[in-house]
Amino acid sequence: MPFSSRKETDKVVLSFVLLLGLVIAIIPMGMQTVWAGTFPGANGKIAFTSQRDGNDEIYVMNADSTAQTRLTNNTANDFNPSWSPDGAKIAFTSDKDFLFEIYVMNPDGTGQTRLTNNTADDFASSWSPDGAKIAFVTNRDGNFEIYVMNADGSGQTDLSNNAADDRFRASWSPDGAKIAFVTNRDGNFEEIYVMNADGTAQTRLTNNTASDFGPDWGPLAIELCPPNTHRDPASGACVPNPTTNPPIGGEILGIDVTTLFVAGAFANASWIIPIAGATAAAIVGLVLRKRIS
Repeated sequence: MPFSSRKETDKVVLSFVLLLGLVIAIIPMGMQTVWAGTFPGANGKIAFTSQRDGNDEIYVMNADSTAQTRLTNNTANDFNPSWSPDGAKIAFTSDKDFLFEIYVMNPDGTGQTRLTNNTADDFASSWSPDGAKIAFVTNRDGNFEIYVMNADGSGQTDLSNNAADDRFRASWSPDGAKIAFVTNRDGNFEEIYVMNADGTAQTRLTNNTASDFGPDWGPLAIELCPPNTHRDPASGACVPNPTTNPPIGGEILGIDVTTLFVAGAFANASWIIPIAGATAAAIVGLVLRKRIS
């Protein structure tokens, strides 16, 4: 190839490499914006029921009470909102079709879809932690029972299944393996029971002559060990530090600085792609420019 032709080719390649590096640097910025909108964080909006318009309607607002927005808008009663774990849907109860039924909608109130459809009342929806199931209360069998269905309304199954009333909103365990619920099957007001997610192993937790209701299953709180102790990996208990060079205040783990840097980098890897792209483009560009010169 003549020298002039090779020089022109190198110029074209150099321009392409620089443009490619710019594209690689810009794309992750847009991706980061999309991720931020998809996963807004642990604290999102608050859904609630209000009668400010003359009947029960579902609203949402920010955690600081701003931007209070009405989601449902009809002459029926819409209440009992329940967020899906990913924040993409809200299940709720409505009597817009003359009976209480379970519906689901998008966070902005669009896409309202009926999930249950029978001549009984269905209410008190509760999402499973993985978002795949919804537990709810219904009296379609002549008394109140805890049912579960898939998130699209299919597979509606009686879990509690007895002659007593099992009512109020059920509460899933954080791992999705158990469901806490309320029943009067023992003849003395309401008691709290727990069962497996498939309805088996129904076990009484409270036992007194008063009413116990409204269970709410929270996550396990991890407590720090007291000073001069550390958490034993095998048992999970706090045990005394060894007498030889004991760590102060709790367990101290050896840290490899290189490993820590790499782990931290990939934990927030959105900045790696543009830097790598720009660096590669710069190196190739310098080589080509030298050849052109």
